[in-house]
Amino acid sequence: MKTINSQRGSAIFMILIAIALFAALSFAVGNMMRGGNSDMLTEERAALTANGILDYAALLKRTIQDLRISNACEDTDISFANTTVAGFTNGANVSCQVFHSSGGAAKYTAPAADAGTATEWTFTGHHSIHQVGGTPNASDLLMILPNVNDAVCSQINQKLGRAQSITGSGTTSVSSAKFTGTYTSGPHIGNDPPFEMNGFMSACFTLGGVNYFYSVLIAR
Repeated sequence: MKTINSQRGSAIFMILIAIALFAALSFAVGNMMRGGNSDMLTEERAALTANGILDYAALLKRTIQDLRISNACEDTDISFANTTVAGFTNGANVSCQVFHSSGGAAKYTAPAADAGTATEWTFTGHHSIHQVGGTPNASDLLMILPNVNDAVCSQINQKLGRAQSITGSGTTSVSSAKFTGTYTSGPHIGNDPPFEMNGFMSACFTLGGVNYFYSVLIAR
């Protein structure tokens, strides 16, 4: 009887071990089916966020081109007035407003939470990207997103065919001055060694320990 009870106990123990192993295997397979480990998921999110940033920049650039062609808007007429971020009012001509239904009819979309810290887009006419545009020392119309996290910044540059890490140069700080129709003569970006971003219409670069994405909306 003792032998039979011992065998029964061993069999139950082996069954419990088999159930535990099966549960662990099922959990691992489930994780793989959902996209793998946490590092892979982070990379996937960074790639999706980078795509969103680049797509939005391309949308606004096309919208501004349409405003200049279809609505005869001068570059100084372009307005980024919106109901989310104040300070972008530029005259009363709604036909030249990027986010107005009678203008560009684009939707102001705040940066995704995965992009970095909680910051909004800056549209500025304070900086010139070195070797972009044809007028020396003329500031370009830029959209800028500061505080981009490292993974998203790297993904942006990969998708643009750039080096994953780019060092900013030519200035010690990036302006947050809002464009309201007037360009100011600020420092060029990229015109000092190591010249990693000369001629780039879009990129993500690091300056003073902060990552910035920019896209040239109008090159001057």
